[in-house]
Amino acid sequence: MINISAYGDNPRGDSMSGGFSKKKLVTGISIVLAVAVLQGCQGGTIRGITGQIGNPGTGPAHFQLVGDGVCGKVSINFGDGTLPAVVANYDFSNLPQVNHNYTGWGGRKTVKAGSVENCVGEAKTIFTIGPSVYNVGYVPSNVTCADVSASLNKPPLRTNTIVHMKTNPDPNIKINFGCAFNGCIVDADGRNSPAVAPFPFPGLREFSMVMRVGTQVVQGGTNVTFTTNQAGPLEVCVNDSDLWNNTGAWGLIIEVDESGAP
Repeated sequence: MINISAYGDNPRGDSMSGGFSKKKLVTGISIVLAVAVLQGCQGGTIRGITGQIGNPGTGPAHFQLVGDGVCGKVSINFGDGTLPAVVANYDFSNLPQVNHNYTGWGGRKTVKAGSVENCVGEAKTIFTIGPSVYNVGYVPSNVTCADVSASLNKPPLRTNTIVHMKTNPDPNIKINFGCAFNGCIVDADGRNSPAVAPFPFPGLREFSMVMRVGTQVVQGGTNVTFTTNQAGPLEVCVNDSDLWNNTGAWGLIIEVDESGAP
């Protein structure tokens, strides 16, 4: 039987055990350095978002990210169509506060946080910015459509925004469209008959409310929800060919949800 000693001499005269120890030491240092380099590249980890929300125009909303370490740069998208904020050296041990002034529509927004530099992870949370409901009195005038966005001093709606429009449930709040024998005193659902020319929206109900965003036309009524397929101001229209003889009003209740908008 041949015995092989682990402590035999190598050709250079130093022991094999000493050679192995040096190799192990160098390897160990290399591993530690590699881990340190990787940790330096990663920087920090984003795990969540918290916020204190107010109403548009009443002061800024306050957001803080939840996570570990220090991110080189993070971005925060506030969910209202404005440019994201980029924050450098975000230290999760100190929880820096990021402020944002909401000036557009109230309602649901998806706030997102992500990495720009030396960071991993992402997070998103839906917040509701107040007021989430707007009340508007609609009185017919000499124009078919009224720009509700402009009247409320709000920006155009974005694509993939959910709009919920309903009217005051009081049965006495109606518009008299001037038909003979008071034959068309109706709420926003209009008359249950499709309009023909010269009505402005043929095929939709006579004397009904119609909503329009850009070229998207939606049959309105006393309780209607739709999703925008394009960007544009929110317009409320009336499907009537004779605007001059109308009296009365509709009370509109509008809710806008931008949580799915890009």
